[in-house]
Amino acid sequence: VAMTHPLAVTNCNIDMESLISDQNRSIATLAITTLLKTGNESSVDRLMKQITNFMSDIADEFKIVVVEAIRSLCLKFPLKYRT
Repeated sequence: VAMTHPLAVTNCNIDMESLISDQNRSIATLAITTLLKTGNESSVDRLMKQITNFMSDIADEFKIVVVEAIRSLCLKFPLKYRT
């Protein structure tokens, strides 16, 4: 849904941030990737700080999903992440 209708999901972003720390890594991964895909430029730095700790706690297949979401984020805000 975040890919096709990001504005519909944006209303849930505040609630979804609490799911980043969910013990179920699948739920946490879904939350972080959705937030990366639907977030705005002002939330990027906060999310990136949370991802740093998150990446060490998840399996490789989840890391791939998160890296792809980060890549999409860089394409969405190219001036913020030129380097």
